[in-house]
Amino acid sequence: MKLSEVQKFINGKNVCLLGNAKTILDKNNNIDSYNIICRINRAFPKDFFDDEKIRNRYAPHIGTRTDILFIGSEHDVFTCKPKIIMYYPSLLLRLKEEKIVTNAYDVLIEDCFELKSKLGLTVNSNNEPLAGSTGLMAIYWLVKYINFKKLTLFGFNFFETESWYGRYNPAPRIAHVPEKEKEYVLKIMKKNKKVILL
Repeated sequence: MKLSEVQKFINGKNVCLLGNAKTILDKNNNIDSYNIICRINRAFPKDFFDDEKIRNRYAPHIGTRTDILFIGSEHDVFTCKPKIIMYYPSLLLRLKEEKIVTNAYDVLIEDCFELKSKLGLTVNSNNEPLAGSTGLMAIYWLVKYINFKKLTLFGFNFFETESWYGRYNPAPRIAHVPEKEKEYVLKIMKKNKKVILL
């Protein structure tokens, strides 16, 4: 897909982006009422679409629809049937050709490096490269390229708690820098009043 096609699909609309923090389950969020619903990586709990009990438990909090899926790791991108899949360059290089579909947009590697530069990310104490999380990259991309009416962020607490699918994963704290990500998002919100964190 071309950038202009993605922009045409989103511009001027109320957009929400769902993160993975367990806090998203604290209340009913009426997610499906948004014009554009964006998700990241593991968009739904396992068996969400096959098990009615699981779906009834989670749907009031995370909704059921996916318009755009930002993906930076190898999950089953077809289960939630997104209208547009946003691949990151590092993932794109690892995926088999048959997984790359016509409704995909390849996030520019220049944008990934630009975000790393803005956050001042280099390497961690193990000399391993640091990067912005998939969620942060999604926020960065939407703010940079989309003229949305409003962008509401759900389920972002910058790795302070376990995820909504019930596991605390220490890996993000090795690959990412939560404190810098939080600081960056707060700066975005201060500058752009159309970005709201709930």
